[in-house]
Amino acid sequence: MDDLEKSVIDSLDGQDAALLPFIPYLLQDFWELGSSGADILAMLGKHGLDHPPGKRALDLGCGKGAVAIMLAASRGFRVTGIDGLPGFIEIARKRAGEIGVDRLCSLRVGDIRSGLAGEEGYDLVLLNGVGPIWGSYRETGLALKRCLGPGGRIVLEDAFVGDWHVEESGRYIAYSDIIKQFQAAGLSLVDEQVLEPGEIGATWDEALDSIRRRAEESKRLHPECSDLFDAYVASQERETRVLREQVKCVLWLLRPEDGVSPSSNG
Repeated sequence: MDDLEKSVIDSLDGQDAALLPFIPYLLQDFWELGSSGADILAMLGKHGLDHPPGKRALDLGCGKGAVAIMLAASRGFRVTGIDGLPGFIEIARKRAGEIGVDRLCSLRVGDIRSGLAGEEGYDLVLLNGVGPIWGSYRETGLALKRCLGPGGRIVLEDAFVGDWHVEESGRYIAYSDIIKQFQAAGLSLVDEQVLEPGEIGATWDEALDSIRRRAEESKRLHPECSDLFDAYVASQERETRVLREQVKCVLWLLRPEDGVSPSSNG
């Protein structure tokens, strides 16, 4: 397993990179793989940020392009979307063409941790459901800041635990620690939307049922990989339990504390 494959499978809560070619099939029932595009637009609109002068957005870990395409289709953003899974980018490009926004969407396969050279001057940078991919929230915040232009904002979706120790929560850390790391990166919290487990529990149940069904179909198509599919279902069941019982999902809107990104300082 190379480093990019490990990063992608980790972001999908899987364990074995051999599963990656099957992920588009297993997740075919989902268009949005992270935050709701409608929620993001509502948060931006609340702060008058849904029609920035340049209308340039960078969607990192864009998945199937749901948010990128919504920004392009509903607000006219010119969006660059990058994801490490070729199957997702293929779907995203096809969908952008069907909707008629392919001229506004540049969608490509890449490793967002090392492939951002020249990606700067954006009005909006999004990182949804991927986690602190640069190692910590501080380092992740610094990496995202470098992509912003003057007045730019960051939208980041993740999950956190309360200020207590939860052994099974794995990569999730306390809310207060995440905020301190944002501050250490020179980012201020503009707004947040915290979702209680009860608000989206039914959605998780539906998603889990879909994954189980697609895994059973995959086992019939590829019986030699049955153990692989069973392991993925088990990991999704475990992650769903953690999300339901131990963490809260949150959508953050962040800005550089001085209002200026490093890339705009010459």
